[in-house]
Amino acid sequence: MFSYELKEILYKTNSTCAICNQKIIDIDDSALDHIEQYWAGGKTIPENARLTHRYCNNARSRFDAYSNKSIIIVNPKVNKNRKRKTRTITIENEKIFCENSVSVLINTANWLINKGKITKTNCPIQLGKSVLINNSPIHLDKRPFFGAKILNHNLYLEGNWSTEHCIKKSKELLMFFGVSPTRFDLDD
Repeated sequence: MFSYELKEILYKTNSTCAICNQKIIDIDDSALDHIEQYWAGGKTIPENARLTHRYCNNARSRFDAYSNKSIIIVNPKVNKNRKRKTRTITIENEKIFCENSVSVLINTANWLINKGKITKTNCPIQLGKSVLINNSPIHLDKRPFFGAKILNHNLYLEGNWSTEHCIKKSKELLMFFGVSPTRFDLDD
């Protein structure tokens, strides 16, 4: 376990959650999280600690290295420091590095934002029953996004998706904006 003193130091230095990027209002709502997960060999040292909401930390995926077998796996790349696979997505011949499955969805959304296809005026963007992207981190029924991620141009992404759903939602988002999913490749 990390010390309470370290928690106080990190809270006083920057009280922003390292997972959802939202302000932590009270130190009692925070937790110290292992950046490289403990079960995967991460050490309980200050350099491997980050301040998070307790809820965000408890909801964090414990299976970062999960791979989706329905995607063609080519050229595995291993980050030797973190001992986990990284991903590169290719959308219309543009290669984009992704550190995890959520970043596949984040980078897909940001690619569409940078191409001018997603703007504040066409939000909220709803795929299925849930809002995926909005001007503020809330659903249409006023529920807050769980694990909200900040996108380019101050838009928000609902970030509570499994690896399989991140890839599926990325493809659906591209199709929604007229980008053929056959132009979306994922290398593990």
